[in-house]
Amino acid sequence: MFLRSCSTLTILSFLIVAGSGVAIAGCFSEGSYRSAPSDTPALLSFTNNAQTEEDAYEIYWIDFDGNRQLYSTLRAQQSIDQETFIGHIWLITAPVPGGGEICIDLIEASKPKENINLE
Repeated sequence: MFLRSCSTLTILSFLIVAGSGVAIAGCFSEGSYRSAPSDTPALLSFTNNAQTEEDAYEIYWIDFDGNRQLYSTLRAQQSIDQETFIGHIWLITAPVPGGGEICIDLIEASKPKENINLE
């Protein structure tokens, strides 16, 4: 599986444009990822810099079996700090007009503190 290193992730229009931590390239292989058991704590700080309420994101943890577990809905101009562990996989999605959602990116927690900026 291809991983790319980053430092602060900025996600813009369904694309990572700059970054922190480890971002997993693309959502096409979502089903092949699982969070790794770990007891090393980490903190992911998600910030949604969008200006309109339509620009909300869903934050899912990918559990040890590879299943999505919804943790947060991040609205425009909102931030959250998500406690997690090194090796855990997180998925960011955005709503699609008319229903459903599209995967924005997969992120693996790889440092004690990481910032993820969405726009």
